[in-house]
Amino acid sequence: MVDRRLVGILAMAVAISTAVAILLFTEETAEKVEIVKNYWQTPTVEGYARLPISEAAIPYTLGLVARRPLEEVLVRFGILRNQTFEVNYTGWEDLGLRERAIRVGGLEFLDSRAQDASESMGVEPIEETGRIQVGEEEYMVLILDYHPYMAALADAGYSIGVPYLFAFVIDDSGNFTQFYSGYWDFFQNRLTSIMEISIQLNENITRYANEQNMAEGSLPLGDTLDMLGEVAFSDLKPDDRIFVSYRVVGAPVPGEEAFMQIVRLRVDGRYQRPLVNILKR
Repeated sequence: MVDRRLVGILAMAVAISTAVAILLFTEETAEKVEIVKNYWQTPTVEGYARLPISEAAIPYTLGLVARRPLEEVLVRFGILRNQTFEVNYTGWEDLGLRERAIRVGGLEFLDSRAQDASESMGVEPIEETGRIQVGEEEYMVLILDYHPYMAALADAGYSIGVPYLFAFVIDDSGNFTQFYSGYWDFFQNRLTSIMEISIQLNENITRYANEQNMAEGSLPLGDTLDMLGEVAFSDLKPDDRIFVSYRVVGAPVPGEEAFMQIVRLRVDGRYQRPLVNILKR
């Protein structure tokens, strides 16, 4: 049976325009998968979606439509927190973008270990760049994902709360204006901040909920721990529709910093440009 609350969320998402920051997709992506919704239903502040410090529920919806037969679509969600940073400008002009980024984030040791693992274990970080629109301003975003390296060295359960996913916002002058660190998961402090998660393919819905929001047919929210924010769909036909939605509350998440949500797609084994949303306290 279709969850009535999910239907309501989707209806509101279609009716209200989005004001979040979205990284633009390539034409190739649109030929395979169309992004029909990437939306936080919350007020905006200076072009940022707002995460209030309150118990009020904030719905999020990602909607995709297959435009051709696909063997697999993998969706992964990351959540990162804004961090203060200092920059060592010694020899700055001679450094590449990644070399500058690891100085900004203080990642020299982690990056060095990851490069050693690349040679000895055949795993390496994933590096992505793109453009992000926030209000009337446009910036470059560099994403460094050390999860492949970390996962090769530790049990899968280690990664909850351990930062290994980093994002750097860079203006057109090459200045690093913001730095975020986090990990792959649906949201920070997930077991207390998320009320429910619904994963839908056409009319088939799997719903996970915390104890306060359990309903008939729901599964415990704790069952999503091993997912690390990852959802997979297989054997898709043209016009198959995917929706991943969840409701969060801001109160269980401490601090005043902004958050960055990264949504990464892998379509038939090929990574597409991620979606990037920023939520501001």
